[in-house]
Amino acid sequence: MHWQSVLNGDLPRGPRWVLVACIDDQIVAYAGLTPSRDANVSRVDAGEIGALYVHPEWWRHGVGRTLLNASLDFLAKKGYSIATLWTLEENSAARSFYEAEGWSGDGGRQELELDLPGVNLTEVRYRKMIST
Repeated sequence: MHWQSVLNGDLPRGPRWVLVACIDDQIVAYAGLTPSRDANVSRVDAGEIGALYVHPEWWRHGVGRTLLNASLDFLAKKGYSIATLWTLEENSAARSFYEAEGWSGDGGRQELELDLPGVNLTEVRYRKMIST
């Protein structure tokens, strides 16, 4: 699937939004947002941050925090009262970052299906209430 399909919202799971952080006319981070894709989470109430990426040169400069907060503001304006995201269980840096920003694990777990023999990865779901 071509990246323009993602930006155009042409995917079968509903609307998608992309927020970017720019510094000196360069994109240094992006967030991909969507209604929750989880069967056990209300798509009406919950928006999902499906991707949050900051270029490593911009780690620890506040870009990720700013983009995360902008994502929550955007989801709130779309009418969502809950935000969710998935992160790798073993990614302690990401988990610490989300927890410091007030996110909590909600018990959701899923195994990633990768076509790599011997590679098993588990994601855990985080959740945060947002004000609309």
